Amino acid sequence: MKIIITFFYVVLLFCLSNFSLGNAKHIFNEKNDDKEFCSPVQNSKISNLDEKFPDRFRIEIADSGRWYRNIFKAIKSSGDGKHNLLIDKSVKKYFSGKLIVEYENGQECSFEADIKIHGGHSDHVSNSELISSMRVRLKEGNILKRKYFTLFLPEARNDENEIFISTLLQKLDFLSPLTFKTRVKVNLNEQYSDFIFQERFDWHFLRENNKRPGPILSGNKSFQISQMAKINENIIMSLTRVEKQVISNKKEILNALDLANFYYLKNLTNESFPIIINYKKNNFIDNLIAQNFLYFEKKLTKISSKKIEKIAIFDALLIASGGIHSLELNDRKFYYDLISDKLEPIYYDGMVK
Repeated sequence: MKIIITFFYVVLLFCLSNFSLGNAKHIFNEKNDDKEFCSPVQNSKISNLDEKFPDRFRIEIADSGRWYRNIFKAIKSSGDGKHNLLIDKSVKKYFSGKLIVEYENGQECSFEADIKIHGGHSDHVSNSELISSMRVRLKEGNILKRKYFTLFLPEARNDENEIFISTLLQKLDFLSPLTFKTRVKVNLNEQYSDFIFQERFDWHFLRENNKRPGPILSGNKSFQISQMAKINENIIMSLTRVEKQVISNKKEILNALDLANFYYLKNLTNESFPIIINYKKNNFIDNLIAQNFLYFEKKLTKISSKKIEKIAIFDALLIASGGIHSLELNDRKFYYDLISDKLEPIYYDGMVK
């Protein structure tokens, strides 16, 4: 009997291990995900393009007149270069359009897509070229197995520094989005402009990183601009919100929010303010911070070492590379793993210098 019970537990552990890591891709299923990469007519000329990096993009917005009216409104509302003002939310509505992907040797593939203006501040719009950062949602097909992504103006992400840090973190086994440089032409613009392609955080992101379905959490930016001018810039009164609910039940979501918000609240205690200031000023007077990030994180949060070890290493790497922007509480993102009951940091918007 003992042998049977022991065998049962071994099999159970093996299944859980495969479920959470190796076979994560098999438990995702969404309508249209298995559709052909291009239309049947194009498929006869194209092979394996869903695994190749695009050369350039062309975007054709159906209602181009209203699109450009929104661009003008975005420029006006963002204060023409004043970073303390937000782009009006009313201009951030999806437009139907086409995304034509150009590959080497002149091969092309056309996708129906929804496109909208992306970004909070003036660095996401170009007054001279009348273009903006754009969020794109493919209705069918995929680009490098991604259906949901952002095309950033390079200055909104410190240009190639964003590509370097996101790729480095990927190689070090941290959750980091697929990011690469490309060129884009919008509507009747005569020239192609530089953009940064970066995938959004959805179930495709988890699948490609061999993660089981689970909630993706992020800081709540509801009061980011309106309140920041009235309080100390180092004090960000923010808790987490569920950014993406990826096949998660209510209990799993509540567990994720409970763990993340405990981390947030502990980082908002008076004890942590001097540390945040040191982060921002790159002024590591406290030897404890400089020598042992894991102990520092454990001391602040009172969470077990195993649950925050990866967060501590992630923080140290971002501070060393000048990417402290992504460590501010309202900019942080986490993936919650129910099986291990821990948060994993997700890289986003480090503004690495």
